Amino acid sequence: MTTIKFDTIKKRAGIAGLALMLCLPAAQAQRYTTLLPDIAVNARTAGDGRGDAHLEVKANANGQETVRSLFKFGLGILPENARVSALQLRLYVQRKTDTLSASHQTITLLQSNTPGWKAGEAGWNYPVFDSTRKIGMFPIVASTRVANIKLAIPARPGAVTDFLKTADTSLSLAARSPQQNQDNFFYADKMESIGAQYAKKPKLLVQYAVNMYPKLADWSQLRGNSQHNGYTGWMADAWTTAATINTLYRPEKGYISGADPVGAMVVYNGNPVVFTQDPAGSAPIQVVQLDGAGKVLWRVAMPEINKFCPLIDAKGRMYCITTNRLIIFDLNNYGNKLLDVALAGLLGDEVGGVVNTPALGYDGMLYLPASNAVVALTPYPRLKTLWRYPISKDNEMAGPVSLSSSERHAFFIKVNNNYGQLMVLDNSDGTPLDSSAQRRLSTYVYDGYTRYIPAPVIADDSSILVLNGFDNSNELYCFGWAADRGRLLLRDEIIAGQTGNTGISQPVADTRGNVYFVFNNRLQRYRPADRSRVGDADEQPLDNATLLVTNDSLQVFAWDAVNNLAAGFSTSGQAMRRTFVATPGVGVALNFRKNIALAPDGTLYSVNNNYLLAVKTSKVNADLLNLQAIKNNTLYRANNLINISGTVINTTHAIISSGGGIGFQNGFTVEPGAKLSFQSGFK
Repeated sequence: MTTIKFDTIKKRAGIAGLALMLCLPAAQAQRYTTLLPDIAVNARTAGDGRGDAHLEVKANANGQETVRSLFKFGLGILPENARVSALQLRLYVQRKTDTLSASHQTITLLQSNTPGWKAGEAGWNYPVFDSTRKIGMFPIVASTRVANIKLAIPARPGAVTDFLKTADTSLSLAARSPQQNQDNFFYADKMESIGAQYAKKPKLLVQYAVNMYPKLADWSQLRGNSQHNGYTGWMADAWTTAATINTLYRPEKGYISGADPVGAMVVYNGNPVVFTQDPAGSAPIQVVQLDGAGKVLWRVAMPEINKFCPLIDAKGRMYCITTNRLIIFDLNNYGNKLLDVALAGLLGDEVGGVVNTPALGYDGMLYLPASNAVVALTPYPRLKTLWRYPISKDNEMAGPVSLSSSERHAFFIKVNNNYGQLMVLDNSDGTPLDSSAQRRLSTYVYDGYTRYIPAPVIADDSSILVLNGFDNSNELYCFGWAADRGRLLLRDEIIAGQTGNTGISQPVADTRGNVYFVFNNRLQRYRPADRSRVGDADEQPLDNATLLVTNDSLQVFAWDAVNNLAAGFSTSGQAMRRTFVATPGVGVALNFRKNIALAPDGTLYSVNNNYLLAVKTSKVNADLLNLQAIKNNTLYRANNLINISGTVINTTHAIISSGGGIGFQNGFTVEPGAKLSFQSGFK
């Protein structure tokens, strides 16, 4: 497949381009993230507060400030193309010293445009703050425990550079009050001063939307979820009607390994990444990226094997969690190692080892279920502990974290000696909000050795699906999450009617409010909004532990290791039909690992110890395609010929794949910045 980036193309004279207005996207969904300060110190009229164990805001009897708290937040770490709509400084009150009865203290915030200042330079007169404009205000009374101070900036949604004039995109704030005889103490951003009170660090809450114009640099999944790195944001204009299962890659020596029983395999830029192990080799463990034909693009050594399936962020950084280390590779630079750090030093010895699959937020936040706590780390390169949720090592275990689409709430399954339950946390500081105590999950029981606990499936911000079992179960629960009330309610209970705990597979969700699962050996589509279910009209038999993955065009792909087949399904109107079934060659068996990955070009990947398998399209439901308008994040396919005309705007990523040829019509133009991939001949 040939990929062309149209960054320097100029329109040739004599070819008239079709005039198009750049249509702005519809209102983007709001997301939330939390930033810890790079600097949080006190400034005093005499001396400094850099050695203080807490933050302080104080005035003397004459109403003169004597102590103020200074903060510096680096907003440059926000996701690329983020448009910020609201900022809020959150301070946690440690104690209040009142010298007047029924008193209160109004905290005001000032902003500084001084760039590049350091904690060691901070003082009463530096950095310089604008005292003529208050950008936030909050009254502290005797009952106040948390101060949420809304900032007056930004005045309207915009990029960080629209409302911050500092060259380093930092936001510098001073919390102060000249009210007489008032003294408030707040928790500081110092580990030694607050012990396990990670949640009470000062923080900046950010509400933002991601402007997809200009586009993201890569085509990968925007965040890790139960789709096993499926490309849920990609559409396909045709569906596969015939496919082959190919043995794409087998190591010359050793075997493919890592992350048992899930399997360590991911897809980046449409190409698979696997991990090989050869105990007799000079580099026993290697990261290997392949192209779609199985050719090795590059390989690099790795000191330890993956304990879990790796994660990839929007900038192409791959996060590998081993037994002892966090290792980050740059997939855009031939696997260059960016970080290699001991987990004990990063998390603290008291947290223990990571015991279940990590998760990565769209904002780059890293979530690690460890033996003594579920831990949220701020984005690379800072990787500071944002919050911890404690877990009892002796009789509890936590599963992987799933995030609501806004990333405002975190969900995971916690199990103990008797049952499991779904937990909901406030993702800004890890505060528990609710649990499914009213519906206990009897199958999830901590037995001291079972490690595989699946992630809850988030169908939307208000629907969470949890299977009462590991691979399959007799019960599937649909919980409703009422964020405004902080309540988790059982909305639906789907029962297979089996005598044993089987009958329903782990579900997957698409971006359109649909959930798919195998129900008594047949695929079903379920809509939490109205609790409706539609079955596969062709009644293709599938094992109840089949793995599923979807795209954004109502297409579902099934990986059935028990029946040794892969199958595709498509929905049109209210009907769901099987579109293809493929089986491997003689002597090749599909594996029982729990990781499959769907690439943007429609290829389905999986691994076992011996080889990388690829389900490749050999025929689709269209012979000829006359393509006049190319949409973003879309795969276009035809069996014989694709004719392309019109203008491709600069925000477009698309794949043009033809079993025969591709023709370009007169007047076809591509704006600089577009990214098109062309594939001629299904392989």
